[in-house]
Formats: sequence, C-alpha cells, structure tokens
Amino acid sequence: MVDTGYMIHTGTARHLDFPFTPSPSGPFMELYAQEEAPDAYVTMYGYSPSLKSAESRECIALVAVRHVLQLKFGYPNEVAAWNDPRGQMGHGISEIVGSTWVDSVNEHNRAACTVDFIREEGPPSLRHFFVVGKDASAQFLARDIELSVFHGESLRAASDEARAEALRGLHIIS
Repeated sequence: MVDTGYMIHTGTARHLDFPFTPSPSGPFMELYAQEEAPDAYVTMYGYSPSLKSAESRECIALVAVRHVLQLKFGYPNEVAAWNDPRGQMGHGISEIVGSTWVDSVNEHNRAACTVDFIREEGPPSLRHFFVVGKDASAQFLARDIELSVFHGESLRAASDEARAEALRGLHIIS
C-alpha cells in the first residue's frame, strides 16, 4: 500500500547511526519494491563512513527495509524534513519513535472490514523509518532496516552491484 499524501504522524525523529552520509547535492535515490515482496530497497549516492571523515570515500549505499507493510516515496524534500515537527531529520536515515502510522493503517482496516473481508491488525512491532535525500524521501512502516555500502572499482560499478543486490532481494534476478 503506497500513500500519496505527506503523512504527519506523531512521534519523535531519532537519527539512526549508519556509516554513510547521503550526498548533500543529491543522493540520486532509487526505490526498488515489488508487489507481494516483503522487503524494499533504496540505493543512494554518498560518502562512507561519513562526509566529514578523514577516511571519507564516495560510495553507493543499499538500504534494505525488511517486512514492509506500507511505504511512501517522494515528498518531503530536505527543506521540509529539516523543519518537520517531529524533529530535524536532515539527510540520512531516521526512525520516528512513537509513530502513529500503524494505528492509521489499523483504523482504516477496521473501517473497511465487512463479514467478507477481515484484516489482521498490523503488529505494534512495526517501526516508521524515514530516509531523506535532497529532493525526495522514502518512508517505510516495517520491522527493520539495514544498510550496506558498496565502493567497487568505480561509482558505476558500485551502483551496478547495489542495484543487482536489490533485484536479487526481490527475486527478479538470481
């Protein structure tokens, strides 16, 4: 289920510490998701272990989001994320702690239920993840999130490797 509106659910933004910083000039985010697939993937251009580290290297990150119930891709951009009422998120990956997103899904499912259609409620263990780039963001209601960094012989090779890993995760290629 993909939401098309900007979801302001209550909660507090908490930045997740990964050894990666999305490029502030634009991480060229790509979303890989498939109907009936439990996981989704985002690739981004950036720096590892961070932009300001003396050991900083250009890289491609693959964000693997596990057991996705719902996702949103697009708005808000970085300016809106920096001024989000739940806390400044900036570039990177955050979790919205105490998010009411799963409550909204459950409320909709209860309202839509009839004798012929009974839907289980989303488990309260689902978490709200927020991945912010320059011009777009991706939000996920999911169980967990992981990040892998690809350096490769070139950025193109690293990007190809990250994309291939995402497609393997979706069982599109072997």
